[in-house]
Amino acid sequence: MQGSEDCDDGDAVNGDGCNVDCRLSATLVWARTFDDDYTQAIAIGADDDIVVVSEQARILGFDSDGVPEWDEIYSLLGADDTRGGAAAYDPGSGWLVGGRAMTPLDSNNAWWRRLDNSGVFGAGGVFDSPSGSDDRLGGLAFDADGNFVLAGSSYNPEGNQDEGGWLRKYNEDQVLLWAQPFEDGDPHHTYEVACDFEGNVIAVGTAFSAADSWDGWVRKYDPEGVLLWARVVASPGGAADTISSVAARVDGSVFVGGEQGDDAWVRSYSPGGVEMWSHAYDSPVTDAGLFTDGVFAVAVSSDGSSVAAGTEVKEDGLPGAWIRKFAEDGDVLWTLSPFSDMAATSTISMAVAVDSTDSVIVGGQFASDAVMQGWVQKYTP
Repeated sequence: MQGSEDCDDGDAVNGDGCNVDCRLSATLVWARTFDDDYTQAIAIGADDDIVVVSEQARILGFDSDGVPEWDEIYSLLGADDTRGGAAAYDPGSGWLVGGRAMTPLDSNNAWWRRLDNSGVFGAGGVFDSPSGSDDRLGGLAFDADGNFVLAGSSYNPEGNQDEGGWLRKYNEDQVLLWAQPFEDGDPHHTYEVACDFEGNVIAVGTAFSAADSWDGWVRKYDPEGVLLWARVVASPGGAADTISSVAARVDGSVFVGGEQGDDAWVRSYSPGGVEMWSHAYDSPVTDAGLFTDGVFAVAVSSDGSSVAAGTEVKEDGLPGAWIRKFAEDGDVLWTLSPFSDMAATSTISMAVAVDSTDSVIVGGQFASDAVMQGWVQKYTP
């Protein structure tokens, strides 16, 4: 080792313990917190700057070193309550953020807004389904041409009935190109969406099946909205399955995560929808209380490796933030439980992203009887 090197890298591979810059893998680079709120989404910009969207529609900007650049709260005009939940970045179009907003008619509408590099909001839109349902944005993503796709779900708040998930694709001028409602008679939730480098759209969610259980699903569409393939994840015995997060690799393969029964779960699919590998994780104390293990966000690196973030049940029975990195072939590279020593505190990883150096940026919430805080942390590959 020389000078300030932490280790001696001999194979030019990130994430295997010693990175190409001779820093140890999974080392905390910086950490930031904000009060009375929590992180819902993270997106990375052209210079590895970072946008964080909070539950209360607080939009925070950081540079790559974690220095705060701006902090704005978005409130949809005429809404009684505005919440955040999604973020994406496109080199030509800039930032796009979104969420849901409660209207005076007591139903939520999905919203989205463009954002410049100074934190100033630009053009945007609202989706209010014709039936007047409660419409909630789950995720959004850009394709390589600057078009963007929204994913969400609608339900009838009075009857408490799910009406279905949906996808909506817009061009850069915010003209609707196509819409894909899921209307097969069974309740659906659409939780997240990603676009690959060919402009294909991959959506994930959960649906209530004829077997009286919730099954996870993955669907891939071509750029025109034509279904290419669909996969369903249904655990034996009728356990509830949810796929809540998705990311697309450079080669077109797909990485998803969610919950399979009480277990945190991830799977990798080929571009054609063939299962490549899967992992399930069940903490030793999962069945001891009300909480379960789960994956709430995923991201992919330039070398084909993948990161999953979520929660595992701690020894005190409360959820604890959990981050795991996988090699391209599915081998576990490293795992972090960064707040495992915080007693009587729930910590959850809600969002994760990877920058141009393959560093991992993750965020979520702390919650105890006394305080709630949002947090964002950056780790080496």
